[in-house]
Amino acid sequence: MDDYLNVCYLIHFDKPLNAAGMRHYVGFAPVLSERIAKHRASKGAAATARANALGIGWRVVRVWRDADREAEKALKKLGGVNLCPHCSKLIPRSDRVSQGQGPHEVRSI
Repeated sequence: MDDYLNVCYLIHFDKPLNAAGMRHYVGFAPVLSERIAKHRASKGAAATARANALGIGWRVVRVWRDADREAEKALKKLGGVNLCPHCSKLIPRSDRVSQGQGPHEVRSI
């Protein structure tokens, strides 16, 4: 993964992590590659640690550059399913945030 600096990112889990159906994690990282390494080692966040323990696959599906903690909060309020390029295809257009909307968005991966 490229060494992106000061980014927000969206992780998509291959299966729900809990009974509530959690399939996304939004985070902020000063250095994305270092943060993802922590997630892979189950030291990044409880959600990725749980996914790793359960053998549930996950991947980074979107990145917003030039971000900060305020952007992270705003993205979390929008909800991962509204931001996920995989899941949002399953939701009628009228019920989701339009693609490309979000603070500090530069590109998706």
